[in-house]
Order: sequence, then C-alpha cells, then structure tokens
Amino acid sequence: MKRATLALVFTLGIVGAAFAHNGATGFIPTIPDPNAMVIDGNDDDWGWIDPDFVIGPEQWFDALGELAGSGFNPAPDDWSGLLQYAWSPPPDNSLYLFARVVDDTLRAGESENKRNWWNDDSLEFNLDMDHSGGPMSWVSTEETRNGYRISVSPLFDSQLGATIGIDFQEPGLEDWGALPPHTFSAATLLPADANHLSTDVEYTYELKVASPFVSYDILGPEASTPHIFEPDQTIHLMTIMQDGDRAANGQQGIWTTEGGVGRADNGDLLTDYIITATVDLDNYPDVATSVESDTWGRIKSHINQ
Repeated sequence: MKRATLALVFTLGIVGAAFAHNGATGFIPTIPDPNAMVIDGNDDDWGWIDPDFVIGPEQWFDALGELAGSGFNPAPDDWSGLLQYAWSPPPDNSLYLFARVVDDTLRAGESENKRNWWNDDSLEFNLDMDHSGGPMSWVSTEETRNGYRISVSPLFDSQLGATIGIDFQEPGLEDWGALPPHTFSAATLLPADANHLSTDVEYTYELKVASPFVSYDILGPEASTPHIFEPDQTIHLMTIMQDGDRAANGQQGIWTTEGGVGRADNGDLLTDYIITATVDLDNYPDVATSVESDTWGRIKSHINQ
C-alpha cells in the first residue's frame, strides 16, 4: 500500500449550504462497479473516484479537543485525515467509506474491548438514513430507530469486527448490524507492527454497509427497515475520528468535518449528503473515470436551492 500525501486542494466533498441542518452539504458519488470493490482497508479499488468528492485535510477540525477553536487542519504533524464515501443502487444497495489517517501517536490501549473503542484512536460513522433527525444517543431502543453508529478500531481483529453503540446494558446484542452480512469492515496499519503509543503511524478504515437501515432495531434485521438508494435522496451522515495520544482518557482530540460538532447524539447535528448519480444507471454497472457534465449540473442545482 502506498502512503498517501494528504495535501489536497479544496473540493466539493463538503460545501456550505443554507438548507443543511448543520450548515454543510456533501455529495456522494456512485460506485462504478461494486463487484470490483474489495473491503480490505486498501484504496487500490478507489482509483475511479473524482478528487472533487474527496474530503481532504483542509476540511477537518478538532471539535472538542486540545486544538478546538484553532480552525481547519491546525496541526497536520499531529493528526491529518482523508475521507471518501460512495453508494451503489440495488441490488448491491450499499454505502461505502474509505478513510486514511496520519497520526503522530497511536492510542490503542482498548483495542480488545469493543465497548471502549471511543477512548482510543477510532472511527465513528453515524447514519440517519431517512434524514428525519431526532435523538440518537442510544439510551433507548426508540432512539436507535432514529439513527445508529458504527465504530471501528485501526487495530481491530477480524473476529471482533466493528461495533454499534456503547450505551446498552446487553453487550454485543446490538452489534449485529456492524457485522457481516450487513457491514464489512477492514483496517490497515503502518508500520504493521505498530501498537499502543507507537509514533508516526498511518492507518486506514474501509467499510461497506449493505444496506444501511432507516430504522435499526437491536433485536435484528427482521425488526429493522433497510434503506433503498435512489439518486437525489438526502441523508444524514457524520464521521468522527477520535485521537487520543496520552493520559488515562484518550480523547485528546475529536476530529470531524465542516458542519460537524464532534458529537452525534441527534440526527439534526449530522451533515446533509445528497446521493448523486455519477454513472449511467440505465446501464449499471458502468466503469466511469470522470464526472459527467449533467452530474455537475445536478450538484449546482442542489447548492443553489
């Protein structure tokens, strides 16, 4: 895996927009061929994505940590991130995520304890697929139906997989949606032998959520409602990165993207993302290498609303 240079120009990954709940709107492109995607933590199957859909380091800020209030990308030698999303129509009907982080120090003291991944370097992916908003802090089963979150550790073991939420008293009961066949997750770490408090590390996350749920019930998929993707839908998403280098509590920094507030206990705090058709869906799957002019027209139309 090649080490990426995290110095991208400003993109349309997230832009300001008045109609978004938290003041920002993003656009999610279409996977040209889901059969070509391998969830292994590497980005060699993401070469098709247009750079304008990549959320680069200049769009990340520390929401609730030591560098809060310092603006975007305030200390790239400490922490720097890259994020990209994609979607696929039925029958694959999935949401994809790839992220890369360059970090001066890896915190992984809780890697074997899924319930404490929030206290380590980790990724928290928050989803409100019907854009309805409302509380989703996971203190009641009703709130899980408003939205849910998937957490991944860069040191995750294939038998641990990902985790959903940390607030229920029944450890593991709610995690079914973070595991195959509903979610496929992978992570990589450089250097490969890095562990707790290793310095100068790079790690990646890759997810395929197949399919996301409009209503998520901890009892299982039979009690839940899957989301069906169509172009021009607006959904709520937010990715939060924990950065904890030292001390007993690892939350030195909580990184998020423009519009984020470092917490996602209510769907109204998440960013609006518009499902954008960037390939010919009438002949899907169709390998595409650039964004068609009609796609940019649709994006501009959404921005101008």
